[in-house]
Amino acid sequence: MRFADAELEAAFWHAFYKDRRRQLQINILLALVVVVGFAWIDPLVAPELADRLLWVRCAGAAPPMVIGLWLLSAPRMQGWMHRRIAEATMLLVLAVFVPLIYINWLLLEGADYPLLLIGLMGVSIAFFVVVGMTRLRFKYLTLLVLGCAPIAILIPLHRTTVPPDSILPLLGFFFTYMAIVLAVGYALELADRKVFLQQRALDTALDRADGLLANILPLRIIADLQAGREPIADRHPEVSVLFADLVNFTPLAERLDPADLVRLLHGLFTEFDDLTRALGLEKVKTIGDAYMVVAGLPHPRADHADVLSTLALQLLQVPARQGHPELELRIGIHSGPVVAGVIGRHKFAFDVWGDTVNMAARLESHGEPGRIQISEATKERLTTEFALSFRGHVHLKGKAEVPTWWLDGARIRSATEVQPG
Repeated sequence: MRFADAELEAAFWHAFYKDRRRQLQINILLALVVVVGFAWIDPLVAPELADRLLWVRCAGAAPPMVIGLWLLSAPRMQGWMHRRIAEATMLLVLAVFVPLIYINWLLLEGADYPLLLIGLMGVSIAFFVVVGMTRLRFKYLTLLVLGCAPIAILIPLHRTTVPPDSILPLLGFFFTYMAIVLAVGYALELADRKVFLQQRALDTALDRADGLLANILPLRIIADLQAGREPIADRHPEVSVLFADLVNFTPLAERLDPADLVRLLHGLFTEFDDLTRALGLEKVKTIGDAYMVVAGLPHPRADHADVLSTLALQLLQVPARQGHPELELRIGIHSGPVVAGVIGRHKFAFDVWGDTVNMAARLESHGEPGRIQISEATKERLTTEFALSFRGHVHLKGKAEVPTWWLDGARIRSATEVQPG
């Protein structure tokens, strides 16, 4: 029994070892205590064999168990055990079974019917223990059963005083029991493999869901949602907010086929997303043909005005680079405090609020195509040398006349030069 895909088979045993390593250690330790502990009973059952049985238990059965515990615990052996756990378990079981069968061989010399029955029942129970405690791979379990079959026949016939006609029912019981052991072993491995596939599918679905969620929300907000925090809201005293709007897009949209329209927007906004992510900024949302980005949250950064201005200059070049020179961006940037959080339960959304957001939106709407208009607050926070020109005092809706500047250019730093704060 195995998966056709070798990588899937390796992943199954890797997961099996990862999940069962601690339980295997406990099971081996329990088996070691039982095997060695029975040395106290040997003098009561067979006093003349007590010394030899003690030697077999301590020098034959115990060392493989100790080695097994070491293999499961030694850090430098973990890589090998991840790859060879099935084979290592088989060797361990075989190394323990051989001394135990030899013990039965010694104890059953000249045995009568009750003692033979006890011996065969002990071996049968040992097989069930092996299946349950080690989850020995089915093919190795089959080899173990087939290897023990001749011994199960030889011991009663050559080591006991039980008549052959009395031995046959016992052997029938033993081999029926072994068939049950094989059936249980097969069912357990089949169940383990089904559980592995289900868990793998679940992990893939969770990874896909986490990936989709990460495209919608900041990672810190995702962590808050998963932790059950409510409400999710934070005040950020120092951020910069950018609004960018596609000028002349509405007349173009009326002429385009819906599929072409979506492809155009997808191409533009995908490149916007790539530039935003490369600079470590947070895209908040798109509103129709408008694009909103914030610098300085969820993690504060001192250069929020610089890096957002760098992004604005890069965004201006995207439409022409994608073959749409008729489309131009109108951009506005303002800096100051905001409140950010998640609202709603159905199709919840991450958003930012405050006068800083309103001001950035009005700077964009009162700007000019192909230009970036920034506020005095943003200008004062710029620490890199940008080319600025004073536009004058502009009357913004809901505001008195405010001084604004055009951001004309700068040394455009690459993503490796501009790191998130």
